[in-house]
Amino acid sequence: MAKTGPLVFVLLAAALAFGGLAAGCSAPTPASPSYEADVRPIFMAHCVRCHGGGGTLNVTHVPSGPDAALLPATESAPNNGYLNQFFDSGDCTLTDAGALPTTCHRGAQSEATNGNLHIYLHSAIVMPPPPAPRLDDWELKVVDAWLAAKPPVCSNSPTPDAAICPADGGQ
Repeated sequence: MAKTGPLVFVLLAAALAFGGLAAGCSAPTPASPSYEADVRPIFMAHCVRCHGGGGTLNVTHVPSGPDAALLPATESAPNNGYLNQFFDSGDCTLTDAGALPTTCHRGAQSEATNGNLHIYLHSAIVMPPPPAPRLDDWELKVVDAWLAAKPPVCSNSPTPDAAICPADGGQ
């Protein structure tokens, strides 16, 4: 049987210590997060399968169950946000009854400014619902920093993707 020397032990201990340090480090939260560069990738990974073009929740519905009381009264229209887009699309003029028309596709900017995103990420409404993984602490910090910007920024790039953000960054 080969004798393991102290060098092997030291190398193993160093590898474990370095791995533990690396696992505890995360990227810093962007100082001025933008939808295009920072938030949209998070939404695409966690939210758009339901809350995007063709998403399973973007249909007319009336909220029910214990979470219904947490939502505004106008939430009985196609209200689940198209988080794959920054701006609203379609006709989003409220009807005389105070509801959104079925042709309205509210974008991330509307969901951010009306407070729904904050509600969905920080209340009893669990988003995304199990068994999908929730946003991790870093992702929540990025989205919260973006929500804190009034209005939320679409892009801080000098050359934004015109399919996502206008050249002025949504300002």
